[in-house]
Amino acid sequence: MSGDKCWFTNLNAECMEGSVTFGDGSKGKILGKGDVKTLGLPFLKNVMLVENLQANLISISQLCDDGSSVWFDKDQCYVADLQGKKVMRSMRSKDNCYSIQVNENKSLVCNRANDDVMELWHRRLGHINFRDLLKLSKKECVRGLPKLSGKSAGVCGACQLGKQVKSAHKSISYISTSQPLDLLHMDLVGPVQIESIGGKKYVLVLVDDFTRFT
Repeated sequence: MSGDKCWFTNLNAECMEGSVTFGDGSKGKILGKGDVKTLGLPFLKNVMLVENLQANLISISQLCDDGSSVWFDKDQCYVADLQGKKVMRSMRSKDNCYSIQVNENKSLVCNRANDDVMELWHRRLGHINFRDLLKLSKKECVRGLPKLSGKSAGVCGACQLGKQVKSAHKSISYISTSQPLDLLHMDLVGPVQIESIGGKKYVLVLVDDFTRFT
């Protein structure tokens, strides 16, 4: 899988001898297979990287085989886990595809009680890498940190986003604001090593989108 969109498909994909056969009879070579943990999506198992496949497809039959439930109506699609909790929602597009926008309206929720212990402490300690996390646990360097062992099940979604070079913005040919204070761009810098004359260590930068006043 790649990119930031996934499409649901009801084409029955059959894996035979390193290739995938789709419902229309076409085939694609399997280049790799593994598990994917992406921010905004539940943990996906047995994900296949297929040669020349231009879209990310989620198999409905595989979701159902894993115990999930899938509902469709004319406007959207829902996927629920074994407990009945909705874990994915997609909207119907103009070309009659049900597509899910990964990371859209998703916030990073840290320190959840139902998280894996390794994942939980990885987030609590500022997304430290798991090798150093195990060292801290073994040497008892952090008060309250329990004994940890093993390894993470996948790549943390927040770490994956943090390592991306850039995230492109959709280009527009018009000014979206009509008056001052409609939209403010803000950035907090600090703490800096050299204090200001007044003893301040932080700088708050505000830019008005309409006037560009800073």
